[in-house]
Amino acid sequence: MSYKRLLKLTVLSFIAFVLIGCDEELTVDDVEIPEKSEAFFWEAEHNDKTIYFLGTVHAGHEEMYPMRDEIENAMDETELLLTEVDMSSAEAREELNEISRSYMYLPSGEKLEDYIPDEHMEEFKTLAEHPNMNYDVLNSLKPWAFLEFYSQQLIRETDYSFNNGVEYYLYDRMLDDTDLLPLEDYEVVIKNAHDQSMEYQEYLMEDALNMTEEGYFESIENSVVAWRTGEESLRGEELLTRESLEDSDHPELEEQYFEEMLFNRDEQMAERVDEIVHNHDADTIMVAPGFAHFFGPGNILELLEEKGYDIERK
Repeated sequence: MSYKRLLKLTVLSFIAFVLIGCDEELTVDDVEIPEKSEAFFWEAEHNDKTIYFLGTVHAGHEEMYPMRDEIENAMDETELLLTEVDMSSAEAREELNEISRSYMYLPSGEKLEDYIPDEHMEEFKTLAEHPNMNYDVLNSLKPWAFLEFYSQQLIRETDYSFNNGVEYYLYDRMLDDTDLLPLEDYEVVIKNAHDQSMEYQEYLMEDALNMTEEGYFESIENSVVAWRTGEESLRGEELLTRESLEDSDHPELEEQYFEEMLFNRDEQMAERVDEIVHNHDADTIMVAPGFAHFFGPGNILELLEEKGYDIERK
């Protein structure tokens, strides 16, 4: 199963990007789920501050919580929480939705069905029968927005939900006593990672639609089990590098996608963390983006270590 395809299909209300297949030596059936989730967790000291790094999954279920005591205690100590965007309130989520709506529709006179491959038209028509959607509305979406809707419908057929993702647990658990700041500008991410040329969007949509529902469900399970057990090996062995994209059938489009979805975002989030560590009054900070941003070459942790951060896996 292609890691690249899994990553592309997870275009959530804010892209989640972290659905990674398991390797050949260790599978989800080989591990025991702990009573308290291990998660992916690091601690650093820099500029006289304590910085915790918690990799998240954006879809989950209630059984994932609480996390192990070391992480829960760190949450109690944290003065400032950093997540990819602020989704902590209905008002904040509506603001993000308004930004999405301003980019998600095709120009007048264009129809999405003209970009849907013939072999996927039946899926397209089935989605249009959803109670919260109609054919005309779906037909007016840009391909990236259609993929967002598509992934949201698929997740509803699993035991997981976005409302039980780690970010929402952090909000419920921490925000009475902890400040919150976003790591990213949501509008910038939409423009850079999604609202690109139609050739780019059409390619990503077709690649994602070629993945089976069974493969999607398996990828969700793999991602959540990797997080719950803290088993790094369950993430998969196909690490993305700029060089690995050369083997793609569409290397330029692949490179554009992963530059924007991972490489550039990792660099921007690392800069944002460093700026906050040096300028915010909080002495204890928790950084909590999707866990894909903490693995692979050029990830957030590597970039901060280059800036002098002493980071240790916990």
